[in-house]
Amino acid sequence: MLGSSSELNAEEPFWWELPDRNLMALFRDNRKSGYLYRSFYVDRGRSWTKPIRTNFPDASSKINGIRLKDGRYILVSNPNPVKRDPLALSISSDGMVFSGMGYLVGGHRVDHPHVLEHEDFLLNAFSRN
Repeated sequence: MLGSSSELNAEEPFWWELPDRNLMALFRDNRKSGYLYRSFYVDRGRSWTKPIRTNFPDASSKINGIRLKDGRYILVSNPNPVKRDPLALSISSDGMVFSGMGYLVGGHRVDHPHVLEHEDFLLNAFSRN
Protein backbone atom coordinates (compact mmCIF):
# COMPACT_ATOMS: atom_id res chain seq x y z
CA MET A 1 0.00 0.00 0.00
CA LEU A 2 1.13 3.51 -0.75
CA GLY A 3 2.16 5.02 2.56
CA SER A 4 4.51 7.91 1.96
CA SER A 5 5.47 9.02 -1.51
CA SER A 6 5.42 12.07 -3.70
CA GLU A 7 1.60 11.87 -3.63
CA LEU A 8 0.90 11.36 0.05
CA ASN A 9 2.62 11.35 3.41
CA ALA A 10 0.08 9.18 5.24
CA GLU A 11 0.01 9.04 9.01
CA GLU A 12 -2.24 7.95 11.87
CA PRO A 13 -4.74 5.85 9.91
CA PHE A 14 -8.18 5.21 11.27
CA TRP A 15 -10.41 2.40 9.99
CA TRP A 16 -13.79 0.85 10.53
CA GLU A 17 -15.86 -2.03 9.23
CA LEU A 18 -18.38 -1.09 6.54
CA PRO A 19 -21.85 -2.67 6.25
CA ASP A 20 -20.49 -5.12 3.60
CA ARG A 21 -17.89 -6.35 6.17
CA ASN A 22 -14.96 -4.81 4.26
CA LEU A 23 -12.80 -2.17 5.93
CA MET A 24 -12.20 1.46 5.00
CA ALA A 25 -9.21 3.41 6.28
CA LEU A 26 -8.92 7.19 6.47
CA PHE A 27 -5.49 8.84 6.50
CA ARG A 28 -4.32 12.31 7.29
CA ASP A 29 -1.85 13.76 4.79
CA ASN A 30 1.25 15.28 6.36
CA ARG A 31 2.05 16.93 3.01
CA LYS A 32 -0.81 19.24 4.03
CA SER A 33 -3.07 18.73 1.01
CA GLY A 34 -5.94 19.85 3.26
CA TYR A 35 -7.92 16.63 2.70
CA LEU A 36 -8.31 13.13 4.10
CA TYR A 37 -7.35 10.12 1.96
CA ARG A 38 -9.11 6.76 2.03
CA SER A 39 -8.31 3.17 1.15
CA PHE A 40 -10.34 -0.06 1.13
CA TYR A 41 -9.51 -3.57 2.34
CA VAL A 42 -11.52 -5.90 0.14
CA ASP A 43 -9.66 -9.19 -0.37
CA ARG A 44 -9.58 -10.73 3.09
CA GLY A 45 -6.33 -9.12 4.18
CA ARG A 46 -4.16 -9.59 1.12
CA SER A 47 -4.02 -5.92 0.27
CA TRP A 48 -5.49 -2.44 0.54
CA THR A 49 -6.44 -0.26 -2.40
CA LYS A 50 -4.22 2.67 -3.24
CA PRO A 51 -5.28 5.63 -1.05
CA ILE A 52 -7.18 8.32 -2.93
CA ARG A 53 -7.84 11.89 -1.91
CA THR A 54 -11.37 12.55 -0.73
CA ASN A 55 -13.19 15.89 -0.71
CA PHE A 56 -13.31 15.76 3.11
CA PRO A 57 -11.33 18.73 4.56
CA ASP A 58 -8.63 18.08 7.17
CA ALA A 59 -6.03 20.02 9.19
CA SER A 60 -3.46 17.17 9.13
CA SER A 61 -4.60 16.15 12.58
CA LYS A 62 -5.58 12.94 14.34
CA ILE A 63 -9.12 11.71 13.69
CA ASN A 64 -11.38 9.30 15.55
CA GLY A 65 -14.78 7.80 14.96
CA ILE A 66 -17.16 4.94 15.65
CA ARG A 67 -20.09 3.05 14.25
CA LEU A 68 -23.08 3.82 16.44
CA LYS A 69 -25.51 1.21 17.77
CA ASP A 70 -28.09 2.44 15.24
CA GLY A 71 -25.68 1.71 12.35
CA ARG A 72 -24.65 5.29 11.53
CA TYR A 73 -21.01 6.36 11.62
CA ILE A 74 -19.52 9.46 13.20
CA LEU A 75 -16.11 11.01 12.68
CA VAL A 76 -14.55 13.62 14.96
CA SER A 77 -11.91 15.73 13.22
CA ASN A 78 -10.43 19.15 12.59
CA PRO A 79 -11.98 20.08 9.21
CA ASN A 80 -10.25 23.46 8.85
CA PRO A 81 -7.24 22.81 6.54
CA VAL A 82 -5.44 25.88 7.94
CA LYS A 83 -5.42 25.08 11.67
CA ARG A 84 -6.66 22.63 14.30
CA ASP A 85 -9.67 24.76 15.18
CA PRO A 86 -12.56 23.90 15.38
CA LEU A 87 -13.23 20.30 16.30
CA ALA A 88 -16.29 18.97 14.47
CA LEU A 89 -18.45 15.84 14.39
CA SER A 90 -19.53 14.48 11.00
CA ILE A 91 -22.16 11.82 10.34
CA SER A 92 -22.54 9.14 7.66
CA SER A 93 -25.13 6.46 6.99
CA ASP A 94 -22.73 4.18 5.06
CA GLY A 95 -19.31 4.96 6.60
CA MET A 96 -18.01 6.49 3.37
CA VAL A 97 -20.02 9.59 2.50
CA PHE A 98 -20.66 12.18 5.20
CA SER A 99 -23.93 14.10 4.95
CA GLY A 100 -23.67 16.44 7.91
CA MET A 101 -21.10 18.21 10.07
CA GLY A 102 -21.60 19.92 13.43
CA TYR A 103 -19.39 22.18 15.52
CA LEU A 104 -18.15 20.67 18.81
CA VAL A 105 -15.62 23.13 20.25
CA GLY A 106 -13.22 25.80 19.06
CA GLY A 107 -11.75 29.23 19.59
CA HIS A 108 -8.33 27.71 20.30
CA ARG A 109 -6.27 24.73 19.17
CA VAL A 110 -8.18 21.49 19.80
CA ASP A 111 -6.97 18.11 18.63
CA HIS A 112 -6.39 14.40 19.34
CA PRO A 113 -10.06 13.47 19.74
CA HIS A 114 -11.42 10.20 21.02
CA VAL A 115 -15.13 9.39 20.92
CA LEU A 116 -17.26 6.59 22.35
CA GLU A 117 -20.93 5.79 22.72
CA HIS A 118 -22.22 5.04 26.21
CA GLU A 119 -25.92 4.31 26.73
CA ASP A 120 -27.68 7.20 24.93
CA PHE A 121 -24.68 9.54 24.97
CA LEU A 122 -21.63 10.30 22.86
CA LEU A 123 -18.55 11.09 24.93
CA ASN A 124 -15.67 12.98 23.34
CA ALA A 125 -12.25 13.64 24.84
CA PHE A 126 -9.68 15.93 23.20
CA SER A 127 -6.64 18.03 24.02
CA ARG A 128 -6.45 21.82 24.08
CA ASN A 129 -3.45 23.91 23.03
